[in-house]
Amino acid sequence: MAEEIFRFIVYPTDSQLDQTAEALINAHPCLREKGTRTGREGWKHYLKIKMANFRSNLSKIGHPEVTVNSLMNKHKGPGKAAANIKKPRKAEDCTPEEAERGISQTTLGLYVIHKEVADAADIGVVIEGVMLLHNLSISFGIMMLFGLIYALNLSYHQSLKFTFEFFQKYKRHLSTTSNSQTPNSTMAKTKELSKDTRNKIVDLYQAGKTESAIGKQLGVKKSTVGAIIRKWKTYKTTDNLPRSGAPRKISPLGVKMITRTVSKNPRTTQGT
Repeated sequence: MAEEIFRFIVYPTDSQLDQTAEALINAHPCLREKGTRTGREGWKHYLKIKMANFRSNLSKIGHPEVTVNSLMNKHKGPGKAAANIKKPRKAEDCTPEEAERGISQTTLGLYVIHKEVADAADIGVVIEGVMLLHNLSISFGIMMLFGLIYALNLSYHQSLKFTFEFFQKYKRHLSTTSNSQTPNSTMAKTKELSKDTRNKIVDLYQAGKTESAIGKQLGVKKSTVGAIIRKWKTYKTTDNLPRSGAPRKISPLGVKMITRTVSKNPRTTQGT
């Protein structure tokens, strides 16, 4: 199993291991675990440990796909990846010697060499200070950089995280997990309905349509439609009421308790 998984991916994620365990028990139903929620949780844990041991054995014999990520094989020097690296400013003169020194100290990125009043003379990919590819175009260089990041199991740069996730999940279909949470998606989930939509819900309800039919027609959840209709029945409005101070009806039992409290000690309620 470990060798077969290694053919496709060196560092499988939890979701990928879960899919592998599911395929295993579907192919061999006798391996399904009784008394567990999914029937494969133990196999998933077993495969995770098996892959870790398999990578350790490959690292000992010098397998390149594993040793490239080993701390013992990284460049010697300061512990911080960006230590003693001077970032060039815009329009700053940069000699070829300075460019070569900057490339040797670059952890991950693309380099572009321009000649005066001319197109780019060379475009390539740099990882851990080593020029891996050259003579590329900008678009091809970006895709090759993405491929190397994915193959070497590197982390995406924070500023380009969502760009590379788009390449991975929608262009290459290499992952089944959900996207990272973004501020825009969070706002879309909590966005309130417009006043016109709320009024349309009330109009359709008065026309005799059910909450389910209204929700399907307007693309609104049934629970949201019901809440707006209840608000309209109670307060005769569809406007957003304030969270505090909204009028509420007091039950008969509550009225009796308030009356009893006031009659027993009227001084405690003066000025309220």
